[in-house]
Amino acid sequence: MRNLLQYVAIAGFAVLSACNNPQSAEQIAGAAANTNADANRAIVANKKAIASAYYYKTLASFKGGKATTDLGTMTELSNAKVSLVVMFESGATWAVPFASGDFSKTGDDKFNGLMESHGLAIAKHFEIDDLNEGLVLEASQGVVDNPIEAAREISMIEAVLMVEVKETPIDVNSSTVSK
Repeated sequence: MRNLLQYVAIAGFAVLSACNNPQSAEQIAGAAANTNADANRAIVANKKAIASAYYYKTLASFKGGKATTDLGTMTELSNAKVSLVVMFESGATWAVPFASGDFSKTGDDKFNGLMESHGLAIAKHFEIDDLNEGLVLEASQGVVDNPIEAAREISMIEAVLMVEVKETPIDVNSSTVSK
């Protein structure tokens, strides 16, 4: 019984000390805040940067040569400034040249031929996550020649997950290549 009373007295004294010491409370609160801030920084650091064109208005999208959006509501795109966002598997064999920093063309003759025939050039390369990457294709000169057909044909290339035709805002110039 005497041991129990001593234990209660010591525990009570410790609680009162902690409550009366504002510095300890601030240190405890600060430590908790630092833990949350570190966790938030870690979450932000793990997010991959995505090209701004990825967020532009989608006019049409294709998977495996088939439209995933209603093309009947599309307006005429002959003079519209558009870009194509190509999402693909990171392990695509035709994407091997990108590892060396060469974004001028792909490692696939068919893909390069489609880009040439539709007047497209790689404007930007970006990572979506650990398994997927993307390309932004823009007109090499003027406007994209038949962007709907170009997107449909590119969507049928091996390891391409989806191609989206995006409306490019007029005041945006994103013709720089980045990793």
